[in-house]
Amino acid sequence: MKENIQNSFSRFQLKTKGDLLKIRDMVLSVAKSNEMIGEVEETLKWGEPSYLTPATKSGSTLRLGQTKTDLKPALFVNCQTTLVDEIRELYPDTFRYEGTRGVVLKSAPEAAKHELKHTIALVLTYHARKKNK
Repeated sequence: MKENIQNSFSRFQLKTKGDLLKIRDMVLSVAKSNEMIGEVEETLKWGEPSYLTPATKSGSTLRLGQTKTDLKPALFVNCQTTLVDEIRELYPDTFRYEGTRGVVLKSAPEAAKHELKHTIALVLTYHARKKNK
């Protein structure tokens, strides 16, 4: 992990940092196991770890962060997409949602591992799936 990315994780509360690092591992694992996604680029957007699909352009940006009010781990997506609505429809009770951009964890990442991995895949294949409709 690049030093600037590592430093961005250190800005989160300890518990949140641990959860976000687990989610980071899931992002890398999902990308590696899905040929449609290809290699992800790990970078910073708004000072937070973000994941892009520059080679395949299959997905929307996925940013990891924490909520401002209760410092819960969250996945943030482009608010111009339909991703949060799509995820909310699939998992209405698994996550909490913030507007059109935030998917907030209610429990530890391990407790919602399947749902998180599917959510990550949905984000990282968003453009490819839209093309195929």
